[in-house]
Amino acid sequence: MKNYKYLVLLVLSASFLSSQVGQVPNKKETTSPNTSKKKGIIKAQENDDLKSELIELENQFKDDHESIKSNYKKRISALKESQKAEVKELKKNYNSRRVAIYKKYGVKPPRKNDQSDDNSDTYKAPTKNESTGKPKKPIRK
Repeated sequence: MKNYKYLVLLVLSASFLSSQVGQVPNKKETTSPNTSKKKGIIKAQENDDLKSELIELENQFKDDHESIKSNYKKRISALKESQKAEVKELKKNYNSRRVAIYKKYGVKPPRKNDQSDDNSDTYKAPTKNESTGKPKKPIRK
């Protein structure tokens, strides 16, 4: 008989909990003190003049925003072009100074396509054709 009472109590509590979990709270029924309605506020749906002015303001904002964006795009593209021109001029200047230094010391400047690594202090990575270590063993399947 004791087990029967516990079983009934367990079934009732499980059914009560499942009924409470399945319910979604309704937002309209709950009133929070922070979201109290103020009197005297006119909604946009009720006032056509307000609605039209807000739409006009939004469109004006979008237009101004787009003009600012396009203005900055033009400025940035102009800055990029001037940067490219300055870098080209700088490269030409340094190249001519480098050639002048070679002429000063009576040395012929190296060519760009020259592959002599004997006089070079810079590290050049090996190409894919050159092996860098042990040959790889073929993988058996």
